[in-house]
Amino acid sequence: EKDRLTEFSRLFKKGFDIETIGRFVLGRYWRRATTEQKVEYQALFADFILTTYANRFRKYSGEQLLVDGERHANKRDTIVSSKIKSPEGRAVRVDWRVRKTGNDHKIIDVIVEGVSMAITQRDEFASVIRRGGGGVENLIAELQKKSSADD
Repeated sequence: EKDRLTEFSRLFKKGFDIETIGRFVLGRYWRRATTEQKVEYQALFADFILTTYANRFRKYSGEQLLVDGERHANKRDTIVSSKIKSPEGRAVRVDWRVRKTGNDHKIIDVIVEGVSMAITQRDEFASVIRRGGGGVENLIAELQKKSSADD
């Protein structure tokens, strides 16, 4: 399990632009955060998102990833369309928003059956921030709790 998580972490960090996703997910609150809060948030977010995706992918066994096309979303992004097909034949549509960064391409969002994981996460984080009075510190405290609970 530890080796699987280590390998997943390596692939995740190589394939996903965690910093871009983190900024997007924080949304308008990014500008309100202090430099220290941004640094702490990004570290906590990276841990949170890695754990979240590792837990989701842990459930897969025997599925096939079938890539069936791509289309330009805008000047910077491409949507790669795919299906994850279960051994029983059920298929789930998964689109990957990919952005060229330097000489590489990185995933910046995963859209499952039309639902953006980045937008969903942004809405959840904004709710936590609003409940805490509008400051990023409440979200950071929540991410710290989740991080220490995972250890």
